[in-house]
Amino acid sequence: MTRRRVTDEQYTALDRRLDEVKRRVDEGTLVFQATMDALQHVVEGLRFETSLSNIIAALKLDWVNPNIEKNFTLAPVRRERKVFRFDLSIASEDAVKKMEKEGWSPANLAELLDYAKSEWNGKGWVVALGSSARFGGGRGVPYLDRYDAKRDLALAWWGNDWDGGCRFLAARN
Repeated sequence: MTRRRVTDEQYTALDRRLDEVKRRVDEGTLVFQATMDALQHVVEGLRFETSLSNIIAALKLDWVNPNIEKNFTLAPVRRERKVFRFDLSIASEDAVKKMEKEGWSPANLAELLDYAKSEWNGKGWVVALGSSARFGGGRGVPYLDRYDAKRDLALAWWGNDWDGGCRFLAARN
């Protein structure tokens, strides 16, 4: 069977890739709504947000710490994620050790933003200890939070002891 725009081999490769997407949605390693949104972008021929500024703008957050766009860059996004909550006051180093003991590593900023787009329910702190930047005499890490009805992307100091209610986003190693 010959196609006008693509070869049979290209069509077969596309078909296999779509089957892989369906399999991963079914097993839960891809989020259904985020996958549908991405496919809609493809169908409409829209460009994907590729800069940190565009990704943040697309989230329509109420407030973003200006030091994030000044001091952070995007890293690759790992899709298999888990939220850790330790229910005790914990230092950043100890939180990282506990995640790593279970085969996870702290999420980076790009993974936090992807999580905000597809899975975050807007409640409680979600911290990405896998990204940090030095400025203002300290080392800042990004987190999502909600104050009243406002959703924020803010920074806290790496050296904090985190409250027992904090959650930490991690990605599979």
